Amino acid sequence: MSSVVLGRFQLQREPFSAQIATDAVFEFSSFKQGRLRLEEALHRRGMLLLVGEPGSGKTALLRSFCGRLAASSHQVLYAAAPAMKNPARPVIESLLTQAGEKVPFNNVGRGLALLGEALKRQYEQGKLPVIIVDDAHHLNADGWLLFKTLSNFEMDSKQPVLMIFVGARAELLSTLSWSRLDEVRGRLLFCYHLRGLEESETLPYLAAHLQWAGCTRPLFPKEVAVELHRHARGLPRLVNRLAYSCLTAAACDQSNLDGDATALPCGLDCLKQALTEHLFSASEGRSL
Repeated sequence: MSSVVLGRFQLQREPFSAQIATDAVFEFSSFKQGRLRLEEALHRRGMLLLVGEPGSGKTALLRSFCGRLAASSHQVLYAAAPAMKNPARPVIESLLTQAGEKVPFNNVGRGLALLGEALKRQYEQGKLPVIIVDDAHHLNADGWLLFKTLSNFEMDSKQPVLMIFVGARAELLSTLSWSRLDEVRGRLLFCYHLRGLEESETLPYLAAHLQWAGCTRPLFPKEVAVELHRHARGLPRLVNRLAYSCLTAAACDQSNLDGDATALPCGLDCLKQALTEHLFSASEGRSL
């Protein structure tokens, strides 16, 4: 595919794509801490929360974690909770389908029981089921209580499943603070809050993505990376968007972000152009 950015900077692929290979993902401090906690939870099994702002890297963290799981001994099931009156039902039905089970007509309780039996069979056959429920902030109290029952295996003598609930921090913690969900909170292994990049991590983050794309030289001056971090609030998804827009602006102007005496002013000018394309920064009233 022809691309002005790839051609200008001699890249093999788009450097800030969400499709970056899992083994090429830059493990910033909070990311690495999250991965280590997920790996520990894999041994303990049960329920846990992974929360963070939109764009903080939750999906990338899960991809990295799941990419390390041996397919011969793990089965990953993924479903996203929709924003609807009964969000647990489509989640359970999706998980049932992925587990190779038939979905009972209009019977959530029966579906949950079938799912539990399927998970237990997988465990007994030597495969640990890993369930990921994305957008878990859409779950209501009834939904949480339904999923809590999946952890009630054989009087707690063993936990044949790991359940990872992922979503927005404020909404999730607000729902789980309800008194009727005391049992659910008591079942949680932990709640990990994934934070964004530190300022000092932004430059190596950019460099890692560029290296994966085939870049053999640094493109972003440190001062530009610092400003980019400030406007993106360290959130990897926003860093990616701004960084690619910077490259686009430079490519269209046939200029560089670094490499000569005029590099810094040019880099900051490209960042200014990039900011005008993204309302998330312009609306905050930030300026270079």
